[in-house]
Amino acid sequence: NRVKLATGIATTLSNSFLSVDSGNGVVDGGDELQSYSQQFAVQASNYQPDTTPPYLVDMGYILFDLNSGTLTLSFSEPILVSSLTVSGDTLRLQAHVTTPPSSGKEDYNVTSFSCPTCSNGNLLSLQVSTQDLNAIKLKPQLCTDISDCWITIPAPGALLTDMLGNSIIPLPTDLHDTRRTPVAFLPDTTQPQLLYFELDLSNRTLTLEFSEPVSVGSLVSSGITLLSSPSQTHEDYIHTFQQLTSVSQDGTRIECLISDDDISAILIRTGLAVSTATTYLSATMDTIHDLALVANSLAAITSANAIQVSVYRGDTSSPSLVSFDLDLNSHILSLSWNEPVLPASFQPDKISITNNTLSADLAYSLTGGTVLTPTHIGSLTIQLELNGDDVTQLKSLPYLA
Repeated sequence: NRVKLATGIATTLSNSFLSVDSGNGVVDGGDELQSYSQQFAVQASNYQPDTTPPYLVDMGYILFDLNSGTLTLSFSEPILVSSLTVSGDTLRLQAHVTTPPSSGKEDYNVTSFSCPTCSNGNLLSLQVSTQDLNAIKLKPQLCTDISDCWITIPAPGALLTDMLGNSIIPLPTDLHDTRRTPVAFLPDTTQPQLLYFELDLSNRTLTLEFSEPVSVGSLVSSGITLLSSPSQTHEDYIHTFQQLTSVSQDGTRIECLISDDDISAILIRTGLAVSTATTYLSATMDTIHDLALVANSLAAITSANAIQVSVYRGDTSSPSLVSFDLDLNSHILSLSWNEPVLPASFQPDKISITNNTLSADLAYSLTGGTVLTPTHIGSLTIQLELNGDDVTQLKSLPYLA
């Protein structure tokens, strides 16, 4: 193996020479074998190149680590690192010994890996890509422990070659062999992390992007809180969700519909989630967990470490008047809206009372009034105390109000 690793030695007849040191101890009939210095080394009279294909040795599937994605393999002879190939079906993981190819839930063809610390040799530690690692974690029957993480190197052995280009001997899908199961298996013990989030108040969605696949069924809405800034504690500038409904399947990206009550609670708070600068998120560890056999809870995001929204879309829908009440005894006009509105922006002189006809004689425009609803915060209802003159005019019109 050391000779095979030395790429400039014994690759052809022209670079195959032998030198012999004196005092070599090789004795025949009492005489020591003649020494040959490197200057007078003897050339091989016959040369046979390496035509033996490499193979994965017994117990050579040394390690699969679901946390780092490390896949360590040991071979019968030195491997040429530059020959590593992942294309189509060169390396497969299976839940059972004889899993048919492409059976879906129980097998997976690795599509990408690297070997950042590898050098030509018998031992290779491959780094499975994050995309492949997440895809494996999404398969509930695959690689949960040693017993369901079989490796297959399909024919024609295109995964790699030795130093002289001999392709690896395949490990077929129906081979029951200790070479196909890992000697050591490290299950997923890594907490998923929330990488970023998006908020769309127009479409009423909250989108969460995680470092690994998570279980949408484990989502706890009350674990997520919006804040206007990190460490914010004032109730007018924070909101903890009460009902988020996921419209996604298990995975790294989860889209949730925000309930009407939550939307109203957010919009009422005029200093919360009105821009990218006022939209942060914290989450408890109970918010969601991953798909590991022994589930890992989310890495908590404290209020002090709240993350800022990465994509923000504000409320672009105009509010609509849903209903109104008019009390000419108390002189109160109450207006109810489909979403929180800002009472401070209310202009009473834009309101007209009509008897539902197009006749200008049967309509009256208010001249003003006093807004009774607190103006510093949003509200679903605005109460207006009418001017005395407006009340008198309304009462004087026989076909109106």
